[in-house]
Amino acid sequence: MDARRKIFYGRDRVLFEMTQGLLAPQPQSFSLVGPKLIGKSQLLHFLAAEDGPLLGDDFAGRRPLAFEDGTRVIVVWVDCDWQDAQQDLIGWIYRQVQRHVREAGIGLEWAAIEAEATTSRRIWRIARALREQELRLVLLMDNFDRVFEEQWMRRETVDELRPLTLEMALVVATEQPLHDLDRE
Repeated sequence: MDARRKIFYGRDRVLFEMTQGLLAPQPQSFSLVGPKLIGKSQLLHFLAAEDGPLLGDDFAGRRPLAFEDGTRVIVVWVDCDWQDAQQDLIGWIYRQVQRHVREAGIGLEWAAIEAEATTSRRIWRIARALREQELRLVLLMDNFDRVFEEQWMRRETVDELRPLTLEMALVVATEQPLHDLDRE
């Protein structure tokens, strides 16, 4: 057992359920909630790893049949605490999604995507196009509570992200439950 898998020893069921949910026909979203240094970031990194449960060959049999081939999954990890993310989180997400899709060699109608009025609509359009190709976009957002604490985005902008979950899978890591953050 490699070192990374040892970290999550005894968490097989949780990893299996998350993997199944993220790759379900209607993607599910998850929120990892807990104090600092409990392992939320490590779990996100493991999910995003080439040899992790969403992409790795060793986990192919634990993924839904449609996604046994890990190349059908595009995983984008974003740390909301990074300076680039702080300045324009939606723009940063878009650039990261775009980079991962292009690196995977997936052909999309980029001109039509760029013509969308807002950055969140561009992300939605990419996620929808991937879904139409029977691919899955999984967005992992670490330190998501920082968005609320530092007020880097307006509430309206956060609301723009909600419809994206219909087209892609989302995992956010926070220190507090999202409903508590949304009230502050």
